[in-house]
Amino acid sequence: MGIHISRTAALAPISAASTVIGFVSFGVTVGTFLRVFWGNIQTVMHARREIPVSAECVNLAVRLVGCVLHVGGVKGEQKEKGRREERGART
Repeated sequence: MGIHISRTAALAPISAASTVIGFVSFGVTVGTFLRVFWGNIQTVMHARREIPVSAECVNLAVRLVGCVLHVGGVKGEQKEKGRREERGART
């Protein structure tokens, strides 16, 4: 009983090819991971340049609120004008 390890047996050619393919695949996987990780780091580093874009969005939001208030005011003026015309038509 026991485990017998042969010292004279060479690796089968298919086993050697499989080992090489495994190491190459692992290398490609690690390279892809590092590339994606580096891309994410660069995105975070360049975020400071993107801050003015958010300032433009705030400016746009302020302008939109102003437009909404203007439209509301115009609608109110039209309602008031219609009421005056109704009062004038009744008399």
